[in-house]
Amino acid sequence: MRKEFVLAMLLLLAGCGRSFEWFPQEDTKAPVVTAFVYHTESGSLTATIERFSATDNVAVSGYLVSESSAPPSSTDSGWTSAPPSSHALASAESKTLYAWARDAAGNVSTVKGFTPAYSLQKKVAFPSGVGWVADIAFDRGSSTFWLLAGTSGPPPNALVKIDANGQKLATVDGVSWPFYIGGAKAGEGGETSSLAYDGRNFWISSAGYDNSGPVPVPKSEIYLILADGSYYATYPCPATSEGKGFCQGLVWDGTSIWATASDKRNLVSFHLLPDATLSIGTPSADIWGSDGVSDMGFDSTSGRLMVLKDGLLKVDSLTLSLSGSRSFTLPGSGKGDWDGSLFWVVDNVSKMLLGLSFP
Repeated sequence: MRKEFVLAMLLLLAGCGRSFEWFPQEDTKAPVVTAFVYHTESGSLTATIERFSATDNVAVSGYLVSESSAPPSSTDSGWTSAPPSSHALASAESKTLYAWARDAAGNVSTVKGFTPAYSLQKKVAFPSGVGWVADIAFDRGSSTFWLLAGTSGPPPNALVKIDANGQKLATVDGVSWPFYIGGAKAGEGGETSSLAYDGRNFWISSAGYDNSGPVPVPKSEIYLILADGSYYATYPCPATSEGKGFCQGLVWDGTSIWATASDKRNLVSFHLLPDATLSIGTPSADIWGSDGVSDMGFDSTSGRLMVLKDGLLKVDSLTLSLSGSRSFTLPGSGKGDWDGSLFWVVDNVSKMLLGLSFP
């Protein structure tokens, strides 16, 4: 009987193969927080969490956010089974949040602190008569904004000047502008015209398609609009391939206009010559790593382009060196401009301009 028992046990062990363990292995490996992105709002004690993810060798069983770098207990009441979408701040001065993950064995991740991706500092409502904005341009000479605006939606039909509080100062009629200034509606490819102001004139990119042929093609154009609103000239966008994409991110640096393209990864500058032709700089190659940007501004103090592209990037206008942070989503349409301290973005849902600060 004993021989039969031993034989049965040997056969059982052989059948288990490599998956057999004499004793269960204790899980001592802690989870790892892989991403945590949040933003704050001036005057609010709520931090909005955009992304919170973690991995574990078995499974993540809990998530927690704190304002202390001290590791929480695995039995802390603040643990949640799913990543939280917000966190109640202890004070408006809170600058760093700590993201933690836990597994079923009670292992807690190591300390990781994060600062806000951005902070919403100010909101300015659209002025009366403006129901939609394609883009804005900051006038450094008068510390005012020009809005490329529509009455209720695209296409834009006016340029509206406002002060920092949203007070309307002037309106330039744009009813006679070229047909291809459109934006973000069916049949126009989802593009929105970009606006730059050079202190005297306006530069507006096309956002429409040429439907005259069998296949609609993007109008790779920029329109020069004079101070009184009259159309002056059309130029091919120097950043795009003709008929392949749209100009994006137009911005004035005090000397030249900068542009990017929806179909390329480059960055190029140009300026107007006395004979009304364009002098075009040498385009940079593959500066972004992927096609297109949302918009750009210019910081005259540092001489850097402020670029909205999956976050906020900063480009030295002389060396074209790149810095800044990616991998977070900004509110609004992605269109806006830098005023020297805040990046103002257009939010057509709330009908406001949102002033964002960055760490």
